[in-house]
Amino acid sequence: MVFLLQASVLWAADKTGGEGNPVSGQPSAWVAPVNFSRLTILNQARPGEDSRLLLFDRQVNAATNEIFYHFVRQVFTSAGVKNRSTISVDFDPAGETLAFHWIKIWRGPNALNRLDLAKIKIIQPERELDENLYNGTKEAVLFLDDVRPGDIIDYAFSSQGTNAVTAGKFTDTMSGAFGEAVERLSYRLLWPAQRRLYMKEHGAFPKSVPVRRGNLWEYKWEAKGVAALPAEDAVPGWYEAAPSLQCSEFKTWAEVNLRAMELFKYTNALSRELLQRVAEWKKIPGKTDQVLAALQFVQEDVRYLGLETVGSEYRPADPSEIYARRFGDCKDKALLLVTILRAMKIEAWPVLVNTKVRRSLDDWQPTMYAFNHAIAQVVIDGRTFWLDGTATFQRGPLALRSMRDYERGLVVRPGTVGLTAIPFDDEFSKTVVTEYINAGALGRPVELKVVTEAEGRDADRLRHLFASRPHEEIEKDYLNAYSHLYTQIKSSSPMIFKDDEQEDRFEITEFYTIDNFWERRQAGDSYYCDLYAESLSPLIARPEVTFRTMPLRIGFPRHEICRIKANFMFTGQNFTEDKKVEDPAFTFSRHLRVQETRLDLECEYRAQNDFVPVDNLRDYFQHVEEVRQLISHRLLPILNP
Repeated sequence: MVFLLQASVLWAADKTGGEGNPVSGQPSAWVAPVNFSRLTILNQARPGEDSRLLLFDRQVNAATNEIFYHFVRQVFTSAGVKNRSTISVDFDPAGETLAFHWIKIWRGPNALNRLDLAKIKIIQPERELDENLYNGTKEAVLFLDDVRPGDIIDYAFSSQGTNAVTAGKFTDTMSGAFGEAVERLSYRLLWPAQRRLYMKEHGAFPKSVPVRRGNLWEYKWEAKGVAALPAEDAVPGWYEAAPSLQCSEFKTWAEVNLRAMELFKYTNALSRELLQRVAEWKKIPGKTDQVLAALQFVQEDVRYLGLETVGSEYRPADPSEIYARRFGDCKDKALLLVTILRAMKIEAWPVLVNTKVRRSLDDWQPTMYAFNHAIAQVVIDGRTFWLDGTATFQRGPLALRSMRDYERGLVVRPGTVGLTAIPFDDEFSKTVVTEYINAGALGRPVELKVVTEAEGRDADRLRHLFASRPHEEIEKDYLNAYSHLYTQIKSSSPMIFKDDEQEDRFEITEFYTIDNFWERRQAGDSYYCDLYAESLSPLIARPEVTFRTMPLRIGFPRHEICRIKANFMFTGQNFTEDKKVEDPAFTFSRHLRVQETRLDLECEYRAQNDFVPVDNLRDYFQHVEEVRQLISHRLLPILNP
């Protein structure tokens, strides 16, 4: 739910909901009431607006470790009633207590009580099942009775719990805007005067002047008429659309590192079974191959599965336990790999990274919650490798497996004082698609063979695809990808794939025949055919929102080449043409050669960055449109039969 603190004093509850279930009671005495203004005239609703958040109030007492929430929402339409008449709150009963203070509906001047613990359903949603993560988080859900257009839904609750991850150190983030408009946004923090607090603003977050109240400092942040954030797709994960404020008792990354070292520390002796396996790996000649064997085991033989309880989000399990049970999450796998390599006298350290924020961590206030993934740093004869124990289906030499675009990492080792830049090289990732077209006489089926050769991470993706889905389904998907170009295409032979694991290359060969390949508008016109470098189309697809206020995320690293090699009875043409499109985000080149009976078309796309700034979008879309024109070619004329 929210980053919680070391618990000390609970509020007095009027009613209990059973062990681990929500309770009800009055808010703690330190909570300050915040008023809201109702909208009495329904036509104040904006066009298409089914409801509006009148109040978002969040108050934190760092001394007693409680967080109080107060939400008020007015529903305008029947759609608003349908969409907004359910209250749900996430909590972890193993580490925190949830208390509802009131749930009521304002209908005119009347307040209708809807707080009934017996009607609150407790479910375990497990929203991360697709990622093989299981945690103890539960959801308290209440379906409100008798909600009508114009009603105001008003509810408040508090949470209190422990925070083993940060060892009692406070860390929190406040957002200054959301996906919907807010009439009044209010934050309040009570902070013990004897403790240091560090804050960092991102964007135009409201200002606060602390006021001393006894042994506490009181901070208040408030804004009115907060507009909703624009709904835009394909936004980079590191981009902060909303202004925010980070608060933390961690002053430096060195302090975060000290806490991480405690979490990753293990003192138990390794099991006999694990030591025996380590002894086998040590017999492999050369440290690089020893690391490769251990990494392959952690990636492929230890399945990815996370069982997270309170305090275990960052503390890995014992390496011997992970080895015995053969499953673990990213931090478990990272520690197991590091432990194995250290037992083989190879330098290795856990590394905490953020797969979304990446380089933007440079601007963060240090906190344990800056990271969402763990990998390993391995040093062999002065050369550094960044290895991911969760990256299944990686193959090839160790150098290829080190290429990860996490950009920043906290190396968990003595002496770490800041984030480390993780170098990235995209030279070892490439896909080449070659289409061989053999066109005989007009009116006869055309033969099409497609060969896809992928290297590096592109090969890893295809290897994963073929290992996780039935091949018949893959063949059907590939056929459908061509069917919107050639409506009368059909498979002529089963798909063939080859996996060169030593070089980390994956090759797919498809076989098709196409009826009515040649077209003409009406009788008497010349025949023609349209050729497409279709494999490049996804790379230059336009986003759903093109008039943007946020940067556009594009695939990176991506290096793809599409070649069309076609043989015809006769083209009647002889020419060579080269085109190039350059943009700060990508480069594209096309080489076309037509000579009597043969056509060769090669299109190459290479991403230069992972995003397009807003100021560059107009030029980017213009260049994309140029590329869309260049990846196709109409061959004219073709002799009539």
